[in-house]
Amino acid sequence: MASPNFRPYFRAGRGVTTWLNLMEVYYVLLRDGKSASEAGEVVSPFEPSLLDFSFDDVKGAMELRTRWQGTGRRISYVDAISYYLAQDRHMQFLTGDPAFKRVPGVMFLRMPQG
Repeated sequence: MASPNFRPYFRAGRGVTTWLNLMEVYYVLLRDGKSASEAGEVVSPFEPSLLDFSFDDVKGAMELRTRWQGTGRRISYVDAISYYLAQDRHMQFLTGDPAFKRVPGVMFLRMPQG
């Protein structure tokens, strides 16, 4: 994982994620020098914890993203769908993105500097 702050939340049975989030993690691992095999070993254990979503969820997330941009909060497509799904399914959203500071339903973890 990119940050040790997130490690306690990545244990079997601890939570869920989407394939989009795993895509981001896989990309970062490759970008930071891991081989495809090493990166695959990191993300593969999360496959049973993948949360599926529908096109209606995507539409709701993009509406949310558009509303947020109107208030000056810029979030990625992946963060928009992830936060939307968490809200829709009454789950807590875990992030280190400053755009989510003091947002209901968010557990904000400060990312280490460096």
